[in-house]
Amino acid sequence: MSKTNFVNIASKKIAKDIMHIPETIKHDSTITDFAKKLAQLDVSRLVIKKDEKHIGIATTKD
Repeated sequence: MSKTNFVNIASKKIAKDIMHIPETIKHDSTITDFAKKLAQLDVSRLVIKKDEKHIGIATTKD
């Protein structure tokens, strides 16, 4: 695919078309809880929440 074709295809979508609600985990969860949730959801990162606020992101690289 040429760069021009990619730009034409990509420009037809807007942010809300590709956005999703992030998967989260509570700030006081254990590493075991974190690993289990990653495996269950088949993801490599989770947003950390405390009091309904996003306070960070934990990844498999952390």
